[in-house]
Amino acid sequence: MLVAAQAQNFLESENPAVLNAALAELYTLKVSRPDLITREVNHPFTECSTFADDIKSIYSFQAGWHFIDQPLTINGDSLDNYPDFVLDQYDIVGALTNLT
Repeated sequence: MLVAAQAQNFLESENPAVLNAALAELYTLKVSRPDLITREVNHPFTECSTFADDIKSIYSFQAGWHFIDQPLTINGDSLDNYPDFVLDQYDIVGALTNLT
């Protein structure tokens, strides 16, 4: 959320035209799906930063798309130390590839 807030602040000061284009896209979403994006009136980028979490109960097949779930491997550990662990089929790179 901090990165999203900083991105909006940066665009406000450095490139308002790009910010306005992004806000126009968000407005389209707000009009077509007001149930998905309505809480942050003055900070839409911040609200968008949690969008994947907000919709994963609605679109559960996308739940793992915005992160890579894997065990923490430190002190010489490897994935071999976790024989029951299975990587998710998709991560964000695979998801975006499939969506496009």
